[in-house]
Amino acid sequence: MFNQLGLDPHRLLLDAKSRNTYENLLFAERLARPRPGEVWILATSAVQLPRAMAVARRLGWNLTAWPTDYLTSGGRGPALPSDINVPGNLQHIDAAVHEWIGLLAYDAAQMAGGRKRA
Repeated sequence: MFNQLGLDPHRLLLDAKSRNTYENLLFAERLARPRPGEVWILATSAVQLPRAMAVARRLGWNLTAWPTDYLTSGGRGPALPSDINVPGNLQHIDAAVHEWIGLLAYDAAQMAGGRKRA
């Protein structure tokens, strides 16, 4: 894919060590070694973006948010009571709860003296 886009795949930096969002951003920053004034983009799922940006801010890495993979109603507008399908939406509810718990956990770690900068 990179060759088709005219990009050198040898310029791609990969993190194979991270186990969570915090480690992913920490290790990515170390790999990227951003210079002052450079603009870096954080592209991730829209549902994950608030947590990922909170981690980036905690690390002191000023990133530009680029949300992807939005979950929408498909242009139908707001759901009507007859459209509500709780069993069919459990996956979305699970993702939202996961993100809120992640935000709370990162906030708790910061309040308990989590690292600001590696």
